[in-house]
Amino acid sequence: MSRKDKTPKISQKNQEQKKTPTTQVGEQTQLLDSLKAAARRSGFYLQRSVQEGKLSDSIKQAGEMLNGLRSSSLSPKNYYDLYLFVSDELRYFGLLLRESIKKEPIASIIYRDVQFTSRIIPRLYLLITAGAVVIENNPKKTREILLDLLEMCKGVPHPTRGLFLRHYLSQMTKDLLPDISESEKGSKNGNEKEIEKEIEKEPKNQKSNENENKNEKKNENKNVKIKKEESKTENNKNLQGNENEDKKNNVLPWMISINFTIQNLIEMNKLWIRIQHQKLPGNISKLERVSSRIKLTEERKDLCSLVGTNLVRLSQLDSVTLEVYKERVLPILLEQIEQCGDKIAQSYLTEAIILVFPDEYHIHTLPDLFSILPNLHQEVNIKNIIILLIERLINFANNNPKSIENTFLITQIFSKGISSITRKRTSLPRIHLLSILNGLMKLSLCLHPQRIDFINHMLSSCVKSIAIQKKLTKDEINEILSILSTPLDFYNDLNILVQLENYSMLIDTLPNENRRIISLKFLENGLNTLTIVSSPKKVSKLLEITKVLFLDSKDSISENEEDENLKSLFFREQYTVCRFIHLLRSENIAKSFKILQIIADTFSSGGTRRIKITIPPLVFSALQLANGIRQLEKEKKKILNNNNKENKDHDNLEDIGLSAKKIFEFIHKIMTSLTKLLPLKSLKLFLQCALASDKCNFEPIAYEFMTKAILVYNDHLKDPKTQYQMINYISSTLQTLRAFHPDNYSLLCNQCGGYSAKLNIAPHQVRAIVTCSYLFLSIIKQPLNIAYKEIKEKIEIQDEKNKNKKIVKVEKVKKIIEYKRPSNEPVLLYFIDVKRLLGCISRAIRVAGSLMEPSLLFELLIEILNTCLYFFELDSGAVNSSFINTLLDLILQKKSENESNWKQLLTKPIYNFYYLTFKHIKLCKKNKETKRLFKPIKIEKILKDFLK
Repeated sequence: MSRKDKTPKISQKNQEQKKTPTTQVGEQTQLLDSLKAAARRSGFYLQRSVQEGKLSDSIKQAGEMLNGLRSSSLSPKNYYDLYLFVSDELRYFGLLLRESIKKEPIASIIYRDVQFTSRIIPRLYLLITAGAVVIENNPKKTREILLDLLEMCKGVPHPTRGLFLRHYLSQMTKDLLPDISESEKGSKNGNEKEIEKEIEKEPKNQKSNENENKNEKKNENKNVKIKKEESKTENNKNLQGNENEDKKNNVLPWMISINFTIQNLIEMNKLWIRIQHQKLPGNISKLERVSSRIKLTEERKDLCSLVGTNLVRLSQLDSVTLEVYKERVLPILLEQIEQCGDKIAQSYLTEAIILVFPDEYHIHTLPDLFSILPNLHQEVNIKNIIILLIERLINFANNNPKSIENTFLITQIFSKGISSITRKRTSLPRIHLLSILNGLMKLSLCLHPQRIDFINHMLSSCVKSIAIQKKLTKDEINEILSILSTPLDFYNDLNILVQLENYSMLIDTLPNENRRIISLKFLENGLNTLTIVSSPKKVSKLLEITKVLFLDSKDSISENEEDENLKSLFFREQYTVCRFIHLLRSENIAKSFKILQIIADTFSSGGTRRIKITIPPLVFSALQLANGIRQLEKEKKKILNNNNKENKDHDNLEDIGLSAKKIFEFIHKIMTSLTKLLPLKSLKLFLQCALASDKCNFEPIAYEFMTKAILVYNDHLKDPKTQYQMINYISSTLQTLRAFHPDNYSLLCNQCGGYSAKLNIAPHQVRAIVTCSYLFLSIIKQPLNIAYKEIKEKIEIQDEKNKNKKIVKVEKVKKIIEYKRPSNEPVLLYFIDVKRLLGCISRAIRVAGSLMEPSLLFELLIEILNTCLYFFELDSGAVNSSFINTLLDLILQKKSENESNWKQLLTKPIYNFYYLTFKHIKLCKKNKETKRLFKPIKIEKILKDFLK
């Protein structure tokens, strides 16, 4: 270029700089429209010249069209818009060149003629276009043209114009760069050997021995730097020289492509960085200057793809094998990233390298990547780079599970690299470190999930990072929750998670509210997967992890919380705990009992509001265990009788002295704390325990539980409705118990009858007394032969020879009866006291007769009648036909007393009740089998009079 060319350019640049204020959006739009209009006009004449085949005119019009790209007043964003428009129009000029070369081989002449364009920007664009056409027709000139174009592009130092010019160079040459041919790809002995020989020529860093002294290490580091500089100069020389020198130096064609792309990338990166440092006009305020700088930064970030296209070209070259990438490409790229010193460029280029090159390459070059990360700009977001790399490797490992050989080494490299980063970058935000550790944990779980020690080490690192500054931000809390959820979601097995020693320590760093969230998720995971935790040690660790749900604290939720959402959350937590208790068990009886003791000790510190909810499921788990022990004890008796080998579970029972009685003692102990807090629920639990102990044939224990239930009723229940319900529960439970001695059973029956008679509400009193009457005629419904054997164990049978005899007397008042009903169903009467039974029925009738409300009176009388018919059908002698007739006469008498308003009193439910009862009596009188029993009952009069 002549001096005449340079002077106008400089003067024009100075004039543009004087004219360059911080243009507003409207001014930028207006300038862009005017430049597009000029380019569109020149493009029109360019297309005409192309159609007419006038090459010289086309060069002139193309140069005019490209003049708009000389502007330095446009912002990078608007310059990009103009560049896209002009480059699209410029393709017509490329078509004309190709057509001209087909007619006459004048490619070199065209390449020479476009250099006479007066302006440097249009000249270089035309030169690149012509150079691409020359390479297409004569590939032998590839090195010469590429070297020439690279050197020519250095003549445009302006960051925006130079960046787009080099991008155009990259776009025009992307399909022209020499690469390995298809035949060379499949050759293992040809090209690969040449590549290996060429790589061997590259200087390699030598590893220092551990036993060398510090002076030798310093000298070695100097040698390494010298060798790096030599390798760099050698790579720069690959584009120089001629074909003869290439053959002598064994420089392969694909090396030209690699070095051309790398050098273009380096120059474009420098120009891209310089955009950030363009001078702003001095006649603007500080606020406008800051705003302009921020806007310039955002526009510069939008141009990052221009630089990244070079990396894409490199990754698409088949010649960039793993060895070439590792020994030749990556070291130069990393060196350029480190030397540029710009935070935006360093961040983008590092992420671009991770994205565009294959994951397998990254696996083999992890140490190289981590060697540069600590040296990046302090404001570079290292977290995003490492997380991106981890995500790529995780996806690669999931898609190619057998392709990664040494997974342990990969995790070690990451761990050492992160440690090096934390040492050198002391200003690394804690949230970034937590995110990195979370990503590393996911990678470790993907590569080698069996190595729990790695996960525990990362949890320990999280705890240490928090210990330095204990106050957590909201983002840090969310990240810790994510870290805790990662192994939980991956394993879905609480037995593995409880082996993580630092898991509970990390939970303790969270606020109480967040600890509840992760603890609740922990338990719900176990419930969803139905994970059984069978080891007492694991149960202790599990309760330690989720202790926030069991223990009271200052900021814990109360059941009396006014906020309904918090109150519902409290009950949700406690009910989840209740469900989870049933998963804490073992097939070994001794371990199961130990687990129950651990749970009870933990729950005892939970405060009254939690005990009310959590103790009942613990009681039922203990009852289930007691039943299992009782079954083992029965089996043990059979084994000993048959002289067989004992089972291991039986040995365990003997070793610890465990028996069903010990379990019931444990239940009685934990139930004591619940009596005052929740009397109604504790009463029901005492009744349930009495039933369970009765099945185990433990009379003293069952009697104790029944006594406790009656004491709770007497001391704590004051509401009449609740008293009525509970006395019915007690009576019903007592009626099913079969392990009691008759004296103890009679005593409990008398207490129930006494409390029933003390109820304040008359209808409740009547119904409770009627219910108690069943206690004095208790039956067991079983097949005859089985019932007979059970009786034989419980009492002394008078006459064993005469087995057909149906009545067997035990005492004067109490007797045991075998009786076949009309349906041939065997019935065994366990206990009968005729005097007390009739006393209950008579008292019920007397209380019912004192009622002032006729409708309620008739309802109670029909209920009493049905009870009497039940006893009558048993033919036990407790209720006879005369008693039934007396009751029917009483009903008729009450009916006659209320004759005036009888229709209003006889509502439909009462009518149906009477109708069905009388119909049943009528059918029994006609039945052959029951005719004799029901014949004395006089039902005819009441049917005529009552049901008119």
